[in-house]
Amino acid sequence: MDNHPVHGLLRRTMRQIREEHAKSLEDVAQAARELRINWDASVVSRTENGHRQLTLTEFLNIDTIMSVACDDVVLLSDLLPCEADDAETRSLLEDIVVKLATPYAAVADPQDRTLVRAAAQKLLKIRMEVLDEHRETPSEELRRLADEFGVLNSHVAQAIVALNERGQWQHLNLRSERERRLANEDLSDPARAKGLRVSQTRQLKNEIRDELAAKKGSRGQHHESAERVARKVADTGRR
Repeated sequence: MDNHPVHGLLRRTMRQIREEHAKSLEDVAQAARELRINWDASVVSRTENGHRQLTLTEFLNIDTIMSVACDDVVLLSDLLPCEADDAETRSLLEDIVVKLATPYAAVADPQDRTLVRAAAQKLLKIRMEVLDEHRETPSEELRRLADEFGVLNSHVAQAIVALNERGQWQHLNLRSERERRLANEDLSDPARAKGLRVSQTRQLKNEIRDELAAKKGSRGQHHESAERVARKVADTGRR
């Protein structure tokens, strides 16, 4: 099934280019067979519909297949346009460019090799930051915030629940609430995206800090147990 943003973009542009040139599924399949790739019309249809993904050989030949089928020059940049309308896909496209350039750089000018390595290191750093953040469970996030504020986990959980119940927050964990608030921002530039996330994280922490201060003198009035509130926040990541 179609479960990758780049493949989702590629299959849609395959169909779009084929239809713009008034070519059939069989025209594309015939072009593939000319390149010794055993396609029939049903394979092309399932690929375009997202029910199968291209193999590595097919991906490396897809621009040639489409060029032969359409009697026109079809570049990989036509099939994977950089104006993809979501930040994740644009970032993945950049990653593909760097990966495909690496073998060339290995035998080309040493300066090219250095530039590609630097670009790859930048992408790796961004990927690791994203992975590290998403590895953190809501319970771990709660503990980290509690340690930062110097309070109990349950106090942070109570503050977040209060913010949520008042409608100030729509989520019960900081990361989800931050991404909600950034949903309309352009996050295609990794440096800008990181800056916006840092700024929004700081704002959310300030809101929690203010709530903690407001509750400091009245915690004994809450009827919901601290353990129950903490579980409520932690469980949001499992739904």
